Amino acid sequence: MRDRLQAFVTEILRDAEDDWIMVDSVIAYGWEAGGQEGDDPREVTVELIRFLLEEGLMRVGDLGESGFEAWTCSVDESVRKFVDGCEAYDWEPQGALWWLEITNKGRERIDRSA
Repeated sequence: MRDRLQAFVTEILRDAEDDWIMVDSVIAYGWEAGGQEGDDPREVTVELIRFLLEEGLMRVGDLGESGFEAWTCSVDESVRKFVDGCEAYDWEPQGALWWLEITNKGRERIDRSA
């Protein structure tokens, strides 16, 4: 992950510290980061989500009867599902897709950055 995206990772984790966040939040940070450097915001968003999942900082899932229900598929499959869903909504899901939950490892990272 590019160093300049680390600040966005920290912000995403802080946003999720108290509650689940919609994938829309990660997309918004991807657009912000991409705009700053002239990169494709979709690629930046995918880079952010892949990093969050690979590093075990967050889990992606659905809201179900029991609350947050994390996906059990691999990171690669989760990223593919994420991209497919975002593309189906032209990268503007407006709450129609999934949620992210911070993990204990994500909380530890926030504590270290404070």
